[in-house]
Amino acid sequence: MGICSSKKNPLTILLLGLDEAGKTTLSYKIQNRNSLTIPTIGFNIHTINPLKGVHFNLLDVGGGEKVKVTWNQYYGDAAGILYVVDSSDKERLQEAKEVLHQYIVNCETAANIPIGILANKQDVQNALNKSDLAYELGLHQLTNRKWFLHGVSAKTGDGLLESMKLMSDTIKKRKSKTTLLYKYKNVDLITTIPTFGFKVETVNASKDVKFSIWDVGGGDKIKILWRHYIINASGALSPSEIAERLDLSRLVDRQWFIYGVSALRGDGIHESLNLMTDMFKTKRPLAWYNV
Repeated sequence: MGICSSKKNPLTILLLGLDEAGKTTLSYKIQNRNSLTIPTIGFNIHTINPLKGVHFNLLDVGGGEKVKVTWNQYYGDAAGILYVVDSSDKERLQEAKEVLHQYIVNCETAANIPIGILANKQDVQNALNKSDLAYELGLHQLTNRKWFLHGVSAKTGDGLLESMKLMSDTIKKRKSKTTLLYKYKNVDLITTIPTFGFKVETVNASKDVKFSIWDVGGGDKIKILWRHYIINASGALSPSEIAERLDLSRLVDRQWFIYGVSALRGDGIHESLNLMTDMFKTKRPLAWYNV
């Protein structure tokens, strides 16, 4: 996915959340416009320039029951997701958590999209602070993706520009495999659709060196297949598979390790000797393997 925004090519940012979380008010406040009080039924698009050098197409999508199920249709073109939560509405926090995880976190088509959680209505008395909200929303479970949490007020405008900068910075810092692949090819047009299977590209690394680069998807259903693309000897078991086949977990009263090597290429041999040396030096049980 491309990570640079410009006036001609603004990045698409999805503005999602439950109905009445304050999404539309927030989007209008960023533009210094008076907000509409009518709930968003489908979606609204606003082109904004909140900071110098930052250009977003802000896609405000409704949060009603019949609209949430269509969110995944917008993920293909999204560079980022802003999920707005009413931090003063404690009765709907569980619902906000379930929607966040069901429709965004656990949706494979959104797996590579950075998420910014905006704790809205921080101006309201007794609104949850960021640390309490992070706990209530189960944000500790977001271990494999880029995300941030920021307190804002759509009413006063506090925190809005900072959240736009955080989103811009998060997108810029995100390192995409597919972007790197296309950069190697010197191709400017980079698809924004996540890799579901794999792509293969042949690149010239130097005058006499060519690589076939396999860009393999990173979704949960694809990761378990990664080992099938690692080729040395055809059908070779991984160290973890060998450990399971040999029932090495039963070796609880002695020192041991298992390490993958290639006698043909020499890969892993020096590392395995270092492991053996360390085991002798420390005189402590060692149960370790490289997957």
